[in-house]
Amino acid sequence: MEKKSSVRNGKIELLRFVFCIVILLFHGQKYLIGETSLPKDIRLAFFRHGAIGVEFFFLISGYLMAKTIYKTRVANQENGTNEQTLSRSTLGFLKRKYLSILPQHLAAFVIVFAAYVIGRGFTLKEWILKAINTVPNLLLIEMSGTSFTNPNHIEWYISAMLIAMAIIYPLCYKYYYTFTRCVAPLAALFIVGYLMYETNYLSGVSVWMGFAYKGFLRALAEIALGTTAFEIARCMSKINFSRAKRIAFTVVELACISGVLLFCVTTFPSRYEVYALIALFVAVTLAFSGVTYGNGLFNNKFCYFLGRSSLPIYLAQLAPIYVVPVMFPDSSPAEQILYASIMTFALAFVVAGAGRLIAKGFVRLGLK
Repeated sequence: MEKKSSVRNGKIELLRFVFCIVILLFHGQKYLIGETSLPKDIRLAFFRHGAIGVEFFFLISGYLMAKTIYKTRVANQENGTNEQTLSRSTLGFLKRKYLSILPQHLAAFVIVFAAYVIGRGFTLKEWILKAINTVPNLLLIEMSGTSFTNPNHIEWYISAMLIAMAIIYPLCYKYYYTFTRCVAPLAALFIVGYLMYETNYLSGVSVWMGFAYKGFLRALAEIALGTTAFEIARCMSKINFSRAKRIAFTVVELACISGVLLFCVTTFPSRYEVYALIALFVAVTLAFSGVTYGNGLFNNKFCYFLGRSSLPIYLAQLAPIYVVPVMFPDSSPAEQILYASIMTFALAFVVAGAGRLIAKGFVRLGLK
């Protein structure tokens, strides 16, 4: 019998927060300090490879999407009801996903756009032109290739995720076992291999790969890989492993997370990002499977709160980066990162609160 688990996985929620902070500090070093070069010698560096945190979120997105698909299929079989048409099921999933993100996205977009205009000192004419050019970013479709001006450009992750899900969901829904067990891992292998061969590293967003942005291809490969993580975790959760094996799994899980975090703060060559992706895949699979120890420590309201905070923190982080250099021009880069981080946490509460109000408005309008 499959082990029962709580609605939310506290360990994963904590990791959401951790990798969100990793990404926040990566952007701090990139835009406020300046990216650290990668010399031949290996040494510590301030979150030089923090961009790898995005891979964690792509894997989680794929995992949760596959979980939704699997539960829907099982419910249809148990109830003896006809399955929804493929297009109806896909559109329903995408609508729920889009509307779950949209309220906080809209709140953050207004704040970040204002900071973008203030930080760059645009004239009224330039402000209007930039506003017109931000429409793809506002609609979260910039990773389709229609990309003009992206004031909150870190939302490329959400845009790429939504587009990749629109492609993967119907395939996974219709051919669940074939896709999760065969197609997804092989597709991920070849896409990641293609990116590594062409660019020699995994990270990167707006590099045009001839037919799509690199960021979108990362999303496609890693969300597909996330569906495989769900299938493996689901099968593992049915097995009653011995204490020794559970301890071994726990050690592997900790080693993978620790290894990725260590990689984030070193000057290892970027080609090793692919190793970090593999480690994250293993860690996510084990954390969700329930076969490792320590899950009870994290299934609490505090970890759940941290997990919920990751989205508004992520969405709000560019606003301080735009204005802190203007507000504190004589401060050191380290001080500017500190100020930007504090402002990001404060704005995250604003984004979360405004997002709740917008969500209530959607409910009144019948959109949710």
